[in-house]
Amino acid sequence: MSPPPNASFNAATADLRPGVSLIEANAGTGKTHQLTHLVARLVARESVPLERILVVTYTEAATGELRQRLRDVLRDTARTADPAEAQRCREALGLFDRAAVHTIHGFCQRMLREFGHEAGVPADAEILTDPTPLSAEVVREFFARQIDHPATP
Repeated sequence: MSPPPNASFNAATADLRPGVSLIEANAGTGKTHQLTHLVARLVARESVPLERILVVTYTEAATGELRQRLRDVLRDTARTADPAEAQRCREALGLFDRAAVHTIHGFCQRMLREFGHEAGVPADAEILTDPTPLSAEVVREFFARQIDHPATP
């Protein structure tokens, strides 16, 4: 599968520098294609272990699609690459359950679980995806206190 014609980023030829990289683009620009091929390139050619790569996206559906397409690209690369690259792809496929492909919410939840104690966050803390019920509860409690103990002018 080739990238969309409007894609200016090319995972096969992009300059890769050590460290953290952010790739962002609008809908329909070939992000999933480029991202899965970039990860496969990092694993196969650059010898980066799959578990050292973090992929974060917005929705559960996008996460599922990324995971499946990444598995497919690694499998294809394992069939067509030279022996060393193919072996790295096979190893990545064997450890695929460790692949860090998350929604933003899921990634934040994982960080809270793994490192929250260092920041003093309670072990049972969770990230709310919809704060509406909590906001309604706070408003009800506020008005209940105002009715019981109205502020005096």
